[in-house]
Amino acid sequence: MKTYNASLDTLSKVVTGIVVVVLVVMLAIVWGYTSISPIETEQQAGKLIAASVVAIFVLSWAFAPQAYRLTPDELIILRPLRPVKIPLNQITQVTQPPMSQFSFMLRLFGSGGFLGYFGLFWASKLGKMWWYATRRNNLIMIYFSEGKPIVISPDDLALAGELQKWVKK
Repeated sequence: MKTYNASLDTLSKVVTGIVVVVLVVMLAIVWGYTSISPIETEQQAGKLIAASVVAIFVLSWAFAPQAYRLTPDELIILRPLRPVKIPLNQITQVTQPPMSQFSFMLRLFGSGGFLGYFGLFWASKLGKMWWYATRRNNLIMIYFSEGKPIVISPDDLALAGELQKWVKK
């Protein structure tokens, strides 16, 4: 069993930093206004907005990829909540696509830089795919006999070679 780190790239670090600052400022403003407002409905609305902002942050953190673990039977995408487990015997192809394959891409649901790049994406050249990445380089695309492919981005591309061994089996 080996664990492969997944560190954020520069863009993701910048986006994450900006989002955290904006969220903290927004929470401070909402909380400050809520605490001085004499109107009860405004106080309740402020608390609801603050709770929603905190929930979005916590859920994003909970589903953000942290690392990848390769066991004898599966690839595990480690995240704080509900790791993704992929049986190795379902992998049919492993590629390292160049970024040009993702030249026109849309995020359908997920994060496009805040704590990484994860969720459901669509690329004009590749179709729909799940991303569990923390960077826009070192991309590994994994195809299965059934379902959408996934994209991961370990710091160490040796993971691609290890997964490739399973395809040949």
